[in-house]
Amino acid sequence: MDVESSSDYLDQIPNTCDDIWSERNLIKNPDASIGMMEWEVVGNGGDGWSVETEPIGSDPVSDFNNECKGSVGCWATSYRECAKYQVVDLMAAGCCKYVLDHVRPAIHVSEWYSARRDCGAVYKMTVVLMPEKTEEFWTASTENTNTTYSFDDTLLAGSGDWFQAKYTFKDYPMGIRYVGFYHNGKDTKFWAGNFGAKMTLASVILDFKHVAGPAESRDIDV
Repeated sequence: MDVESSSDYLDQIPNTCDDIWSERNLIKNPDASIGMMEWEVVGNGGDGWSVETEPIGSDPVSDFNNECKGSVGCWATSYRECAKYQVVDLMAAGCCKYVLDHVRPAIHVSEWYSARRDCGAVYKMTVVLMPEKTEEFWTASTENTNTTYSFDDTLLAGSGDWFQAKYTFKDYPMGIRYVGFYHNGKDTKFWAGNFGAKMTLASVILDFKHVAGPAESRDIDV
């Protein structure tokens, strides 16, 4: 059930949570602008990760995302799996227990991905809502769509277009304190270099225009 942002629940949010209202992106370094910083690399297969200040072999991201201003960098993968993750601490980001357990704003997650024109690619994104930090959270069961979202796509060579993987968590259980964001990719031709999937503009955003209200206390299976 969605509750409008004018509901009584929002009036009770402590002042300490004011900063989270801005609906800012909680992912740090979402676009490779500072290289690999803020991300934990767990797969560096083939020739490893590459940082591109502008996409090589595919179109600019701004051709497909109207919110982009100027050039946007990205990461490029290789001929074996390259993988990394980031965990967002919602409390450290300015949220509070009341918001997460009793207001429950929608949590939008997304990322843009592409393949080169001359080589196909495989891309995967997994996002998990967690009550505590969990090692290898991306291996969790995807059956619980209230706490886990997993997306994968195989792109053919040819277009150089960008696509957006996105999902909204709504009726998640109380007790959520972290968002784990994981992605991986590789090419389909086993070419040396970085001809695999590209990704950029990862995002985790709390949306107070759509809130679910108090959650029932129940076990979280991640």
